Amino acid sequence: MSIKVNIPQFLQGYTDNVKTVSVKGNTIGECLEALVRQSPRLKKELFGRDGNLRSYLTIWVNKEGTNSTELTVSLKEGDELDILPVIIGG
Repeated sequence: MSIKVNIPQFLQGYTDNVKTVSVKGNTIGECLEALVRQSPRLKKELFGRDGNLRSYLTIWVNKEGTNSTELTVSLKEGDELDILPVIIGG
């Protein structure tokens, strides 16, 4: 199933300035793994040594926030992912 991943500007240098990538996967995790296979330099930017998504990132599905640790969230054909930095203010 084809999923569109929008790459934020701060990560586009790792994708040769590509803004949108189409990947195949059934879950957020599978899609991010497919993205890393296409752009291997993204791996250290997206995932920590423990294999979990970096704590300063969150993944949105169809413009709706998800729990950034829930890489098992199921997706359907045509879904769209956004990789966003977590913004904390005070």
